[in-house]
Amino acid sequence: MQPGRTFFCLAFCVAFSFSTSSNSCGNIISFDDYTDNGSGTVITNGYQGLVWSNFSVLNTTLYANQNGTNGFLSATVSPPNVAYDTVPGAAEIDDPGSNFIFSSVEMTGVSTNFPAFTFVGLVVQAFRNNDLIEQEYLAFGNSTPVTMGDFTAAVDRVDFYVVSGGSQPYPATFAIDNLSYEFVASVPEPSSLLLCGMGVLFLLRFLRQKRMQ
Repeated sequence: MQPGRTFFCLAFCVAFSFSTSSNSCGNIISFDDYTDNGSGTVITNGYQGLVWSNFSVLNTTLYANQNGTNGFLSATVSPPNVAYDTVPGAAEIDDPGSNFIFSSVEMTGVSTNFPAFTFVGLVVQAFRNNDLIEQEYLAFGNSTPVTMGDFTAAVDRVDFYVVSGGSQPYPATFAIDNLSYEFVASVPEPSSLLLCGMGVLFLLRFLRQKRMQ
């Protein structure tokens, strides 16, 4: 078989493999496209293509005007809104239809009573098909946002659990801003590579038989 034909076959295989591989597009959620009067607005499912559990949006400027200095105002990276866990303790972001990469987020410990605590301990877990893929424990304060940006795998669910911090009647919670993520359009499957390899072998055999005729 001529070298040119061999190269053509291999090039076709590589092109086919990449055509079925993952395609991603970066997104940043600032939550500032939500309208809130300073009392908190529940994030509806489907916002930015994701499913949100126990998350609300808060206009921190209006909230501060109504309630005075508080941790929510300190959590604001891009005014005027942040997202926070509605019931302190746990929250969740899902993408059941496909996968996404949870790239980074600005996180701050918050409380309605600003000096009620000095830090919050948070466990962040990322899952794919209910399998734990990545996990991180974070401890951060209530005055300066901290960037979390260590997750790299494609997942379909991210859970947030507050494990320490705060005190009654001011339990610790957390706020997030400028969440960066990437949708993964398709996950490469080994079967695609197997089919490609079988196709190349069939093509090589066909060309060899044709040459021998």
